[in-house]
Amino acid sequence: MNVQSRIRIGLALAAVGALAGCAMDPVDSGEGALAGRRVLTALQAGEVSFQAAHDGDPMPAMAPSVTTGAVIARASDDRLLLEELVLELGDLDVVKRIGSTTQVLHLTGLRLRLGTRADADAIWTEPTQVRGVATADLLLDWSLRANDGQVFPLATQRVPDAVLDLHLAVLEHGAVIASVTSTSSGLLWELGDITVSDLSLSFVTAESGDLP
Repeated sequence: MNVQSRIRIGLALAAVGALAGCAMDPVDSGEGALAGRRVLTALQAGEVSFQAAHDGDPMPAMAPSVTTGAVIARASDDRLLLEELVLELGDLDVVKRIGSTTQVLHLTGLRLRLGTRADADAIWTEPTQVRGVATADLLLDWSLRANDGQVFPLATQRVPDAVLDLHLAVLEHGAVIASVTSTSSGLLWELGDITVSDLSLSFVTAESGDLP
């Protein structure tokens, strides 16, 4: 992710005001400000990356661009429910070297989504800010594009037991924003002689438009 995108994520997370790992005392619920089912589809910034290796040798990280990001969440006095999470990702070329030759795998149609609803204890850090940490499976849909342009869907891959850190907030100008971060360590799946591991994702989305 470029520097501008990193700065944008940092500013958006600062606006939420409840970064993962920060110690904050719980306050009374602000359920009224965030009542109901909130649909947040206006992506502000995001990044997704996987580590890869070819026959055990490290490869450059697989880091497709994040083109759209959507969250559907519902907050109550004591629960924070993540109903849906979908990230549409850009195409990705995976380059591997075999001796003096180079082979390129063209991956397309990448989409990372929530496999099951994620339910967490609601921690109200401000009357208009709530945080929850939940565990759920993530699913990756993807396809392989041949050199002649044909597209071959690949089996959906699962990221089991991903820890999702969700923040939901109403900013001072009334905009509702969500931030999601997640990491998952260890081997995830294999693509021929390429192993994929260690997912990292971070993104910020809002109900509409840019942040104030």
